[in-house]
Amino acid sequence: MVALIAQLMGLLLAREDPSAAILRDQYAVARLEKPTLTGVGFFAEFDVPSDAPRFHAARLIGGAAEIEIAGVEHGAGCLLFVNEGVIQTLEGYTYADAWPMHPRVNDIRNVVPLLI
Repeated sequence: MVALIAQLMGLLLAREDPSAAILRDQYAVARLEKPTLTGVGFFAEFDVPSDAPRFHAARLIGGAAEIEIAGVEHGAGCLLFVNEGVIQTLEGYTYADAWPMHPRVNDIRNVVPLLI
């Protein structure tokens, strides 16, 4: 799960603009809390040190990717939540199936980085 989270975060923060660079810097020093499984996905919370750079944004929710997981017939997706200019949560979810305890990702495609 940690490898999938790292891969998704790299893809969702891939834009070449100053705000995305700040979020990449935050992610580089953030501590990933144990992901919470929901049955149909997960929530990965990030603890970003208070001295990490920030930017001015009240709340952003976005970024997207189609995630193909073995045994998940209808596919999966994700969203990234940023609050007060700080990365907060990555949510992964299926469209109609249970989230596997140990997901085997076959492909990640149609990635839309977080628009800031």
